[in-house]
Amino acid sequence: MKVRIHMELKNLIKTGGVVTAYHNRMKACTYGGIEIVDGNDYDILQVEFPGIGSLLLSKSAKRRGKAVVFATHITAEDFQDTFVFGRAISSYLRKYLKMIYSAGDALISPSEYTKNLLRKYGINRPVYILSNGIDPKFLKDANRKKKEGDEFVIGCVGFVTKRKGVLTFANLAKRFPEFTFRWVGDIRKNLLFDVEKLKDIPNLQFTGYVQDIRKEYEKFDVFLFPSYEENQGIVLLEAGAYSLPLIVRDIPVYEGWLHDGENCIKCSTDEDFEKALEEIINNKNLREKLSRNSRKLAEQHSLEIVGKKLRKIYEEILSSNSSM
Repeated sequence: MKVRIHMELKNLIKTGGVVTAYHNRMKACTYGGIEIVDGNDYDILQVEFPGIGSLLLSKSAKRRGKAVVFATHITAEDFQDTFVFGRAISSYLRKYLKMIYSAGDALISPSEYTKNLLRKYGINRPVYILSNGIDPKFLKDANRKKKEGDEFVIGCVGFVTKRKGVLTFANLAKRFPEFTFRWVGDIRKNLLFDVEKLKDIPNLQFTGYVQDIRKEYEKFDVFLFPSYEENQGIVLLEAGAYSLPLIVRDIPVYEGWLHDGENCIKCSTDEDFEKALEEIINNKNLREKLSRNSRKLAEQHSLEIVGKKLRKIYEEILSSNSSM
């Protein structure tokens, strides 16, 4: 089985979940025993970003009898509050995504939630659910090096946007002035949220992009992820690798794999987040339970496991494609 993995604009899009998912797909293929090729001698074209160039490439591939699979990392919903013009064009983006995702023989979505969104767009292609996963090497190397007496750090990783819940994070920093709140991720002026409005909060830190994210996870004691919209949330798996207690917003994408009180605490309002944080800080038993279970969660999404599932998906797609 030979697969060509195409990531349009990969030289321009350097950071973010889509890029991480692309690299994880490459690794999943390796762990699944799937040969990756660059040229035209392939069985499956796997498209990771829905650009116009990808649409043209997919049509060319189908004319030559190749199977085409689109990853569905991008939705109109997660675009809305990421860019200042996101809501204005979301309805047009939805129509565009319907057109381009429908050009595939099958789709791979990172969650049941994303699959349901695609169905609402009117897309009727087969949709396979597969985690974006986490590199087993990341799991193996994950080690928090906190010492007794170190500052207590509430951390988050992601683009600085309203969609990611940066205002909730900032409000919590105000309510807990004795702790450090550290947000790690790109700050893109004129496109994303204007972080300058929040820089007067003394215990709130914005690092911007960092080269080695692992060093940041080592500093955290709690991972607080107040995002309003996700297709999975790879950073939750990364935080879980470091056995960090997870606090998340109660949104549909987490149904079925994040369980309140077991491997996370789910919140709906800023007041809920405040109560959850207080409980984790003051309840050592709960903190340790959530830590153990977040690690187990990450291990369940290892790319060694994902790679085997990906191979089965590809085999089924090839079998369906050959019988048409």
